[in-house]
Amino acid sequence: MGKKSSIYDIAQKLGITASTVSRALRDHSNISDEVKRKVNEVAKELNYKRNTIAVNLKQGNTRTIGVVIPQLNRHFFSSAINGIEEAASEAGYNVIICQTRNDVTQEKKAVQMLSESVVDGFIISVVTDVSDYAHFRTLQDQGIPVVFFDRYPMSDEFVRISIDDFSASREAVMHLASKGRTRIFHFAGDASVSIWHERTRGYCSAMQELGIEIAPGWIFKNTLNLEAGMRAAEMMIATHNIPEAIFSSSDHPLLGAMSAFKKQGFRIPEDIAVVGYGNEIFTPFTEPSMSTVDQHSYEMGKQAFTHLLRSMEGTDVPRQIVLPHELIVRESSFLPGC
Repeated sequence: MGKKSSIYDIAQKLGITASTVSRALRDHSNISDEVKRKVNEVAKELNYKRNTIAVNLKQGNTRTIGVVIPQLNRHFFSSAINGIEEAASEAGYNVIICQTRNDVTQEKKAVQMLSESVVDGFIISVVTDVSDYAHFRTLQDQGIPVVFFDRYPMSDEFVRISIDDFSASREAVMHLASKGRTRIFHFAGDASVSIWHERTRGYCSAMQELGIEIAPGWIFKNTLNLEAGMRAAEMMIATHNIPEAIFSSSDHPLLGAMSAFKKQGFRIPEDIAVVGYGNEIFTPFTEPSMSTVDQHSYEMGKQAFTHLLRSMEGTDVPRQIVLPHELIVRESSFLPGC
């Protein structure tokens, strides 16, 4: 590949100064239309490409934000990114996305790399095993605005945007109880992560409010994927510890659990009603269709950028932004006439 053309090449060919070329390319009012025409013709001839990042850096910003997420292969995150990118595009910002694969070392590397690339701000959803927030505090010390969404550090010092996971979980459990279910089991996530801590807390609070004692073997910890859900269901069947309902902190383990139960002749929702969390793209198409909590991830992404933009512009934003959730009742937890 040949050397990239610069404004100096254009200036040399036209016999004018580089500053004149620069002003002409920016359509400056002090440059005549004739000079602008000649500059643009030569720029096209030389295949000159304007270095937008360099221009923005001179203006004190890059108009680029960094988005750091645990994984791309979840509908929640892909939908949230869609919202972020749409809002960013409307505001004239570019987006760089880094996937940490739920590894704190990769998260730290991504944050360092993007901050060194002079992004103007960050939107982050943290990994499950993060307990040291030093890399986030470093961004604050550097004056780089950060907005956390969905998963956030368990500290009030950071701006975060999420739904009320506690209330959403409580509502899901109350819905199951309204169908006459009392043996309500729970698939839980890592309690050190904000969202799963709050979802389990919502489950426990609802059960206490209902006057139902949570017996040993009703809560399955760190059960968040299909395989874990299948193993949990197989264990319930093997030990004759059969629930009347399951509230899961994620939709994914219910795929495995529903399959295992149905293989053994259990009917859903007649024998076991289930409600998941996340409204993953497959939930309307399971058999039966899966009831779930919708986090409205697309809107969460748009709101995350909106609040980041305000912060980058120097406007104070609230530390906690809570968006509405929606309990979507489908066939897995609903029997006509009940």
